[in-house]
Amino acid sequence: MRKLNYMLSLYILFFCSSAYATDEIPLQPAYNFQITYALEGTTRATVAMVAGKSYECVVFRTFIFDVDGPFGNYFVYLSGTTPSNANMNFTYNGDRYPFITAVEAYNSSQAFSRFSYTAVESGLHTLTMQDQSGLSSSTGDISMDCRETTLYGSFNRFFAGVAIIELENRSRRDIPVKISITDSSGAVLVDNQSFVASKNTRSDAIFSDLPSQSLGQITITHEAPSGALSGTVAEYDFNADNSITLKRERPLRTAMPN
Repeated sequence: MRKLNYMLSLYILFFCSSAYATDEIPLQPAYNFQITYALEGTTRATVAMVAGKSYECVVFRTFIFDVDGPFGNYFVYLSGTTPSNANMNFTYNGDRYPFITAVEAYNSSQAFSRFSYTAVESGLHTLTMQDQSGLSSSTGDISMDCRETTLYGSFNRFFAGVAIIELENRSRRDIPVKISITDSSGAVLVDNQSFVASKNTRSDAIFSDLPSQSLGQITITHEAPSGALSGTVAEYDFNADNSITLKRERPLRTAMPN
């Protein structure tokens, strides 16, 4: 039924539209989605995002060839708007680690093949794409992939005294992050605390004053490419002789695809 509804939507969009050269294509909620379609003029896609979560969107496209050689039909996100029609402030990072090696693009344009974004509103966000090269795009296809990049973990003060978030940055750039911690009742214990995961190393954010006899969730948002940042929540007890005992460690995880 989902596929039938989707094909019907495409029929309405492509065959029942007016003279405008704009396609408005609804996409799945952005845990993970991928779609390929013909791009005509300026194309707008709507993506469901949740406030306080971080996301990444990647665009792939094809080349057009002529007698003088390849001309890149390079499609780029020119803009985006939130549900309230405010501008989305992207971080373009297609030229950062992990690099997008599958994108056939001019070197000067590779950065625009991927953006990261932390949503400030919940609802449908509109992404606008356009053929940057100025060539006819009616013969080219575009493939988009979006995913949530928020990292999730947990803590348990019943089990251990101190929680340490160990962030591993595999890239050659420092990665600013925001850390939030809520307890099992939903009370906010840490609200978007800024932290920097230093390049090419592990950085530890230590939380030694979380309420005793509490447990809850840790979320980390960032605007780095998926795969550049990972981490673990390690929980320790401090002993009377000033030694420490590792009680538990669990990897941070991203949201499961829908």
